[in-house]
Amino acid sequence: MTELSAGYSLAGTDKLAGKPLLLLFIGLFSTAVGQAFVFAIMPPLGRSVGLDEVRITAIISTSALVFTLIAPFWGRFSDKVGRKPIIIIGLLGYCVGSLAFAVLFAAAGSGWITGTGLFLTALVIRSLQAATMSATNPGCMAYAADHTVAQYRTRTLARLSSANSLGMIMGPVLAGLVAGFGLLAPLVVASFLSGIAAIVVAWGSPKACRLEHRKISPSASVILMRESGCI
Repeated sequence: MTELSAGYSLAGTDKLAGKPLLLLFIGLFSTAVGQAFVFAIMPPLGRSVGLDEVRITAIISTSALVFTLIAPFWGRFSDKVGRKPIIIIGLLGYCVGSLAFAVLFAAAGSGWITGTGLFLTALVIRSLQAATMSATNPGCMAYAADHTVAQYRTRTLARLSSANSLGMIMGPVLAGLVAGFGLLAPLVVASFLSGIAAIVVAWGSPKACRLEHRKISPSASVILMRESGCI
């Protein structure tokens, strides 16, 4: 069963399991691990380049607020362009954002940028990263809901939610291990993990099939997709 990009969803026509479920789980898990990395290393990393606790907290809190405010937009946008592109945007956004964050703090460690300039740049980078990475969660959840019958939907969404929980539990432990190679190492690893997850989702998930947005019944939309070879 493939994804319905626009118009009507395939909710109630299938049970999401196996490879599609695993791909969504990987995407959510990699993002959660990356977030846990940042929460674990941000205080010592910030102090190492002269940022005080107030500025460190402001960076973390502002990015969390941006994440919360922007996530619903991605959910609505996925109704128009499809779930898979939104998931990939979120993962790639986290990949690029983590790498940019690492480069910024490497420059700060070398004395190229300090003080207020460092704080404002870190705030902007982290906020932009949060704005894009917030696409992953609603994209994955909407994809799962589209492809799961009502009787299995709660169980499927609970399994995906466990990816976030597992990532947040394992993240600090992994960050502590990786930080032995330097405080910037967790950021680089987080970027790598989300980049790999984006590639896996892009190549491993079913192709997207798009229907014109028109007033047809859900059953008719499924018939049209079957006739076009999408399912």
